Amino acid sequence: MSTAFEDEEMQEILESFLIETKELLELLTSSLIELEKEPNNSDLINKIFRYFHTIKGTSSFMGFDDVSKLTHHAEDLLNKVRRNELAVSLDILDVMLDTRDRLELMVEAINNPEEKIQYKDLIERILALSDKKDDSNQVVEKAEAPKQNSSTLDLLLDNKELFQGTGDFNDEELALLEQAFAEINDSFVDNKETQSTEQINEFTITQDASDEISSIIEIVIEKPSIQESEKVEHKISETPTDNTNKQKIINKATTQTETIRIDIKRVESLMDLSGELVLGRNRLSQIVKRMISANDIKAIKNDLIETANQIDHITSEIQTSAMKMRMVPIGRLFQKAPKIVRDLSKEFNKKIELIMEGEDTEVDRGIIEELNDPLVHMLRNSCDHGIESSQERLENGKNEKGTIRIIAYHEGNHIIIKIIDDGKGISPNIILNKAIEKGFVSEEQAKSMSDWEILQLIFKPGFSTAKNVTSVSGRGVGMDVVKSNINKLEGIIEIDSTVGKGSEFIIKLPLTLAIIQGLLVKSSGSVYAIPLSSVLEVVSYDSALVNYVNHNKVIRIRNEVLPLIHLDKITGDVSNNDNNSKYVVNIAVGIDRVGLICEELLGQQEIVIKSLGNYLTNIEGIAGSTIIGDGRVIMILDIPGIINRYKFKTN
Repeated sequence: MSTAFEDEEMQEILESFLIETKELLELLTSSLIELEKEPNNSDLINKIFRYFHTIKGTSSFMGFDDVSKLTHHAEDLLNKVRRNELAVSLDILDVMLDTRDRLELMVEAINNPEEKIQYKDLIERILALSDKKDDSNQVVEKAEAPKQNSSTLDLLLDNKELFQGTGDFNDEELALLEQAFAEINDSFVDNKETQSTEQINEFTITQDASDEISSIIEIVIEKPSIQESEKVEHKISETPTDNTNKQKIINKATTQTETIRIDIKRVESLMDLSGELVLGRNRLSQIVKRMISANDIKAIKNDLIETANQIDHITSEIQTSAMKMRMVPIGRLFQKAPKIVRDLSKEFNKKIELIMEGEDTEVDRGIIEELNDPLVHMLRNSCDHGIESSQERLENGKNEKGTIRIIAYHEGNHIIIKIIDDGKGISPNIILNKAIEKGFVSEEQAKSMSDWEILQLIFKPGFSTAKNVTSVSGRGVGMDVVKSNINKLEGIIEIDSTVGKGSEFIIKLPLTLAIIQGLLVKSSGSVYAIPLSSVLEVVSYDSALVNYVNHNKVIRIRNEVLPLIHLDKITGDVSNNDNNSKYVVNIAVGIDRVGLICEELLGQQEIVIKSLGNYLTNIEGIAGSTIIGDGRVIMILDIPGIINRYKFKTN
């Protein structure tokens, strides 16, 4: 029976296994798609082999035999490709991608022993391909045979100087490498006389030498410090044998822990800033003591102002540094895109090229997680509705291969994501006719709508122009959910399209969900924060200019008729006389606009979003809370919720 200490140690190892395996599966997707474009790339083949090999080894150690068995067969097939016994073919790529997907399901099912993921069908496909000597579906001809007497060992020994010249290893690591190379060389020489040249070419060296090679590869790839290596050795000395106990560890690791990998430079920067803040705090304490005992208030005042400015600057730097620690490249979100487009291209028998730009653009990890489903849905729509068949494109004078572009970039304190296709575009007339048919707009309203406004109607719940229901579209569920998910992130989504040329979806999101710019307003004596990303403008309120449409207040701002709603009607405050109302804050989510009537503007402020807790969830109109400079707790308004409430009330 394992001790509590051992359980804790194993839980840490399991958490590391889950994190690493999920990352490797993501890397496998992009690498396999890349291999389809570069089937001659031996470095890429070796990299993919290494990913499977690592998953096999770690899953075997953890006791996840099904994962280990499946990756073992995938590894065997790839080994034949590495030895040029098989050429990279579409069938091999298909089975490798399917294996990657099945492994993802198996890893997700680790915390649920009741769920059994089948994989024998994949093993049968892999074995069938392993036995093939030729394939009519080859991507490339077989590469030249390897030179005589070459092996993985020879490659490592011949190129050990490369590792020394990289400058990435410290003296201890270089010494360890030298020792490992020497031991491998000795082991190889000692056993060379007893083995045939053919056996050596087949890499049949001793187990000791094989283990040393594995150690070197781990050092070259991962470069752990010696101290970290010793720590890992200590952790893996024993594994829990009690299945019940093991399951408890699995459940704990898979349901309670959230981790993020952070560049060490960012951690060091935060530590330095923390030190500066401590110095500022100490100085402030000294000033307070002087204020109690000293008479020179003027000198103390100047010191206090200087120290306050210093702490203000350091706090801003710490905030920026902490925010950067949550930032991850949006490329993690894009990694699934190539496979989605590849699979749908085959399903719809279309030729589609995917181009991705701005993968290094950083965004809050919380936003990344919430964007996955919207991105997948929009890609599916572009493949299904947007890109035409090759024949149709040729008939219209286009390249037979359609193009989908995913672009990400920063714009101020926001991130912009665009999904652009060069397909058939969306007809405003078709959208409008369907909207009138479904009762989303009246024929009278339709007369005054621009083409851009008509296109935004596709975000209405239940809206669909698909003639047939397919596996990816036509059910009237989708774009409204996409918009809803984007709105929850305090973002907006819009569409622009030209018939015959293509469509463009534009998503605008804040860089982080933890700290935002807010506009502080007062209504009926209470202060509220409005996320500045949702504020278009603020205008003066004049009750004489107010008109009524269906008993609802509206005001004309330039050429736009803006519906109005008193802020105290949303918050439940006691209403004051309308004469106290002085301002209209024009808020927006996508194309929807509402004017919030309030009494006073208190200015713009950077606010830290605080949760209301489990007991105060789903309060209509409220997104969270924050603490302002005077210590008061105020509410942050939920702009998408307010606008939806207004629309529901008026419809």
